[in-house]
Amino acid sequence: ETYHASVGSNCVLELGMAVDHTGVVPADQVQLATQFGTWVKACYGSPVVLWTATDSGGGSAVTLTLQRPTTIDRVSIGEDLSFGQLIRMYKISVRESAGVAWRPFSEGTGVGNKKIDISAKPMVVQALLLNVTQAVGVPHIKRFAAFAPCAS
Repeated sequence: ETYHASVGSNCVLELGMAVDHTGVVPADQVQLATQFGTWVKACYGSPVVLWTATDSGGGSAVTLTLQRPTTIDRVSIGEDLSFGQLIRMYKISVRESAGVAWRPFSEGTGVGNKKIDISAKPMVVQALLLNVTQAVGVPHIKRFAAFAPCAS
């Protein structure tokens, strides 16, 4: 929850570690930090589908198409901040297969470096659509990715 409320909302997560009198981080704190890092990598290290700014497309809309229907429950969006934080509102839609109507997945305000949206329950999708509905200038989407449910 803390990761999603901070990093997933375009904020920084600061982890405080108490160094002991010898200048060493205690082993139990190292173990907890390692477990946390392992969870982040397992959850967000391998998206089921990823679009990056080096791919074709971009602007106000990006579509991700999977090779086959896949279960997801979260998406991540990021702006290229060298142009500033320009996205003010967006909507993400999904569809289960070709020819099926798009249905809402999430919507939000602001993106910045990273925004993670999580659905209430996993869903099987074959395509995702990011629409920037309000921006102060031309949006520069750096990445758009979908992820399978991760272990809690």
